[in-house]
Amino acid sequence: LLGLLGFRCLIVSAVVRMPGKSAKGKSGVIQKAVRDKQQKTKKTSDAESPKIRPATTVRREIPALSPEVSNAELEAIVFGSGLSLRQDPPPGEQAEEDAEEAEQDDGDDEVEEPQKRNRKGRETGEKEKETTSKAWVDPDDAALQVEMVGGRQRRNKRLQADRRIAGDEYERRLRDKFVKLNGRASWADEKLAVAEEETSDSEDDTAKPVAASSRRPLASSSSHGGYLKPTEISLKKLKELPVASGGSKGPSCIEALQFHPSSELLLTGGRDKTLRLFAVDGEENAKVASYHFKQFPIVSASFTPNGDQVLMTSLTSQMWGLDVKSGEPFEVRNISSEGRTPFRCLAMGAPASSGGLQSSKMYSVLGDAGSVMLCDLHTKHTIRTMRMASRGVGAVFALDRDALYTADEECNIYEWDLASGRCRQRIKDTWAMQIRRLAIRGVTDHAPKPMLAVGTSTGNVDLFDISGPKLSSTPSHSLDNLTTRIDTLRFHPDGEMLAAGSRLKKTGFKLFHAATATAYANWPTAKTPVQRVSAIDFSWQGGFMAIGNEKGRVLLYRLNHYGSRAAPR
Repeated sequence: LLGLLGFRCLIVSAVVRMPGKSAKGKSGVIQKAVRDKQQKTKKTSDAESPKIRPATTVRREIPALSPEVSNAELEAIVFGSGLSLRQDPPPGEQAEEDAEEAEQDDGDDEVEEPQKRNRKGRETGEKEKETTSKAWVDPDDAALQVEMVGGRQRRNKRLQADRRIAGDEYERRLRDKFVKLNGRASWADEKLAVAEEETSDSEDDTAKPVAASSRRPLASSSSHGGYLKPTEISLKKLKELPVASGGSKGPSCIEALQFHPSSELLLTGGRDKTLRLFAVDGEENAKVASYHFKQFPIVSASFTPNGDQVLMTSLTSQMWGLDVKSGEPFEVRNISSEGRTPFRCLAMGAPASSGGLQSSKMYSVLGDAGSVMLCDLHTKHTIRTMRMASRGVGAVFALDRDALYTADEECNIYEWDLASGRCRQRIKDTWAMQIRRLAIRGVTDHAPKPMLAVGTSTGNVDLFDISGPKLSSTPSHSLDNLTTRIDTLRFHPDGEMLAAGSRLKKTGFKLFHAATATAYANWPTAKTPVQRVSAIDFSWQGGFMAIGNEKGRVLLYRLNHYGSRAAPR
């Protein structure tokens, strides 16, 4: 036994002396043990669940271990530690996996990049389409910041919330305000324009579209119904002018009321010795300025034909003026060498756009004993003095020639030649008891003949055709809808409408259709708060109508027929 044990020790020591063979033998033993353990585990799992078999069985073979595997890793596999074996896949399999991963990456890039490209291209196309479709769109407006300043008491809360707004939002508000005030123009509606082009009988395919513009188009027979309808009138009541601060009654009766000849500026004046100017927009109608003239009750006031100045008369022979641009008042001196009698019935010459008439540089006032003083607007000196048979009651300048029409208390109507100062003709209105007011209209697109309106003390309004060389003593029409004296009379700038009012009756106000000489029955009604009307005027474009009454209030209305087109002056 001792010999056998010694022989075994010799063999073991010999094996120990051979390190390469020992490692190799040990590695083989371990590999065999690993294979046996895997086979045993597989048989056990198959025995436990014999009936559950996958549809396709994937069999994996244990790859051959590389000789560089350490003993610690082998022992971990055999004794079941948590370490994993580093394995390198075969070259062919590794190449296939790399190829699959590369294909997946390329496929993802091919899907994601076109989406980004299409999305970017679609957004860019929409921006370009939006920019090119409307010439007035500026992309830089969105980056602007507009500071909202001002505002009345009722708007303070809203203004505090959006004190600063973006440029495009400010533009949207301005467009909404314009549509609210002036309505939506049919010529700017693209759909309507396309429909009209499709239904038109014209075969001209080369016609160019009309460019969009914010300028109001001129009146035409096909726009907004063409001629004014004689049956009914459409109006919209707007915010009153803030003449009185915090009250329903003004400081005095409205004696003077007139729109600026080329803008929406409106003047008012009364016996409270104050001249007020308002910027009429239909919403705020803000007061621009007010001027108090000491010891000068304003009886009449009017803009000059070019709108640069305002001239005023009072209860005396004194006259005052106001420079509209600078706001400086001035006194009109040495207007006449006659007695110190009050000047009445201030009348301005033809508009500056009337075509070079000399009357556009003149104005006239009436004195005592039937005198008519014709004055120069630049120097304010009297050019010449004409005289009627009795005290004068009214005067108006012709709009198509250098002539002046006046009337006296004896119902005589005169036509004066401004160049020579002679009376061309005189007629007597046999239908009138007493003449109170005169109004005149020129030739327009809707009024082919000039006409002179004569308001009488009985409420009748006589219309005379002044297109011929001779005046007829018989009026062409007589309007008898009012029963009290006529205190104010005014033609619409378009010539289709005539307004007349009386102070002696609360409902003493009428609108007439001039062509048919009929009164509109639908307005005003018994509930219309016009009260006792003392002054009337229309804006230079014809869209606004202002009515002043004895309570010192100025009512403002929009004439819907003229709401979005300019009327000739």
